[in-house]
Amino acid sequence: MLSNFKKIKSKAFKWCADPFVINFNGKHYLFVEMASRFSYKGDIYYIVLDEKKPKWKIGLKQKKHLSFPFVFTQNDTLYMIPESNDSNCVSLYKFDLKLERFMFEKNILSNVSTLKFSTIEVESASTNAIS
Repeated sequence: MLSNFKKIKSKAFKWCADPFVINFNGKHYLFVEMASRFSYKGDIYYIVLDEKKPKWKIGLKQKKHLSFPFVFTQNDTLYMIPESNDSNCVSLYKFDLKLERFMFEKNILSNVSTLKFSTIEVESASTNAIS
């Protein structure tokens, strides 16, 4: 297992936190909060681990701080619910394969203060955050 270990450097003057790895469309993605060492403002970046020389790409960038990129798939679509406590809502983003970044889908909860939001799938549940 460790023979496949890859050291991945963050971008200059940035640090990474909250890693999420997911297999989507036959590729292994690593999503992270990447924050400035100076402002501590975070954005969501990702790399495709299967690439020979993986390069960081911006998954979601906003004026407000983003972190904890909770990513999941449903119906062959990649979604993300990042922590965005500054916005007082919980938002759902859908990955656009052509643009190679997340696009706003909808707000799931409004007028709330949350940290590290995640969901679970319950087999008997008839509703979820996406429908």
